[in-house]
Amino acid sequence: MIDSPSRQNHELVLPHGDLVESQLPAIARYFEGLELDGQATVPTHAWDMWAKTKARGTFSLGEEPNRWQTLSYDEITTQDSGWKLHLNFDPKDPDKLKAIDTLLNGLTKYGAVSSFKLGHGGGKASGQPGKEATLYVGHHDMAVAVASILEDHLLGVLDGPEGDVLVDDVPFSEHVAGRFDIGRIDPEIHQYGARGHGLLDDDVGSMFWERRVLSETQYNQLKAQAAARADETLRERYGAFYAGAAAMKAR
Repeated sequence: MIDSPSRQNHELVLPHGDLVESQLPAIARYFEGLELDGQATVPTHAWDMWAKTKARGTFSLGEEPNRWQTLSYDEITTQDSGWKLHLNFDPKDPDKLKAIDTLLNGLTKYGAVSSFKLGHGGGKASGQPGKEATLYVGHHDMAVAVASILEDHLLGVLDGPEGDVLVDDVPFSEHVAGRFDIGRIDPEIHQYGARGHGLLDDDVGSMFWERRVLSETQYNQLKAQAAARADETLRERYGAFYAGAAAMKAR
């Protein structure tokens, strides 16, 4: 959870570490005009479970729960939902590890990153190359700003994306890629399926069976259609939080 100054005013709080002490005063420019107030009306997990149980008809049902809940963008972010970024680097290099850890701690205390995972058995050690660090940033334009900071302040530290990141994520900069992960909030969106975001959960279920009978070309067309449906649902449901302010204004 963010227990630091609001993203809306970006009051500066300096963490420990010479790297961050010298760099954070200069990063305020990355966040100019980046304030994003808003909310999203999303399905509840309780209703989703109730509806699936009803469809199976195998258990007795209680009272139907509320289907929808309204969450502010900040509430979504503090649950580590929205855009997350992946970083690739040599985890055995102590200097690189320290540089990244220090900067990510600074960005977390600054309110630009809600939380991050560095190590914890991830990356190459767990068969997930390209995911040596995962950071949760919330809305799209914040992800763009954080990626720019990482590129500018970690020169020579980061390696390019590799592994599943090249397939599942979209690039935010030369060395930083990410995806929109909202399943913790929204039970109707699967974690994976399309590049940069998940597919609708219903589409994932149907495509599992379709893949057995369709040709590769037919299946890829079906997947592209499913990705477009998911993208449109995410734009309608989450607006600029998902797509970015400029993209939503252009609609």
